[in-house]
Amino acid sequence: MTQNNFELELLISLLKIYSPSGDAGKALNFLAEMLGKAGIDVNIDDYGVLTCTGEKPIVLLCGHVDTVPGQLPVTLRNGILSGRGVVDAKGPLAAMICAFLRLQEEVREMVYFAVVSDEETPEGLGTEALLERLPRSIKYGIIGEPSRGRGVTVSYHGRLSFWLEVRGKAMHASASIARSNAIESCFQLYSSIKSRLLQSLGRIPICPTVVHGGDNLSSLPESCRLHVDLRVPPRFSLQEIKRIILDKVDRFRAEEKSFKVDIVFNSSVEPFSVKQDSILVKTFLESIKEVMKVEPILINKLGTSDFNLIGRRLGIPVVAYGPGNPRLSHTNIERLLVSEYLSSIDVLERVVKSLVEVC
Repeated sequence: MTQNNFELELLISLLKIYSPSGDAGKALNFLAEMLGKAGIDVNIDDYGVLTCTGEKPIVLLCGHVDTVPGQLPVTLRNGILSGRGVVDAKGPLAAMICAFLRLQEEVREMVYFAVVSDEETPEGLGTEALLERLPRSIKYGIIGEPSRGRGVTVSYHGRLSFWLEVRGKAMHASASIARSNAIESCFQLYSSIKSRLLQSLGRIPICPTVVHGGDNLSSLPESCRLHVDLRVPPRFSLQEIKRIILDKVDRFRAEEKSFKVDIVFNSSVEPFSVKQDSILVKTFLESIKEVMKVEPILINKLGTSDFNLIGRRLGIPVVAYGPGNPRLSHTNIERLLVSEYLSSIDVLERVVKSLVEVC
């Protein structure tokens, strides 16, 4: 079997193992067995984190094997591979694995390779456990996420989500002519928060994602709960955003004394970005140009990933890279050009070699 055939078969085999968050054990075991056959010592911890490390690693390669729920058929037609996770993020992970295998004889002791299995969950316990034991010798982080092969992701937005609850009195719907109801008031509060944030932060993703209010078609509900998801640009901190939100809530409480208002922040991830003139970014841009013969691009993503946690906690340059169009992530049309996948392996191999030489 040629190298290219092996690398494609590896990805296809991985895609055929359905591995939604919480049920990725079979995929992890498959990877552990494959790496073990290549003579690599592998460890899988209680959090479902697979790791392989050299004596004094300076480069972290970190991908995730879990996917969002929903099985898709695995097909290969006309050089296009389709299947759940081929974009997010088994394609990037497989490319990372193949580059790691190619580098075994040359820079084995300088690389820390990790695979987490709960990246698609809000908790990210596997990544937290990984961060606790990563050696201080690591100077660069590469996260396996789709960036079209020719792109390098240099920033991710942060995330802040919260519940708003407005409580009043339940009564007959005919009373609405004399009294506001909890649903309307809750959305008024949300609208005032959104307007203020857009004024301060510019055009950002913010939206209600869950609403609970009322269970009777002819009654004003006693309460309404609204869940809000907000993405925070790298130039702002979560603390700044929370201050704006809490100020609007306090103003609403003062103006609408007939209602009780509560807010609960339930999930937060700080934004993170890497300096574009860092050695890591420059090495990726040079390698993409050399390998793919295209002009590389810098990508700023509106979502969040392990990029945020690893970059902030370690305080090192971190980028996200991999084959696949990010816009196809979590969709039912995940697909990937095989040529892009194979080229991204070459890029990763060249990048890691170059970083080790610099150090």
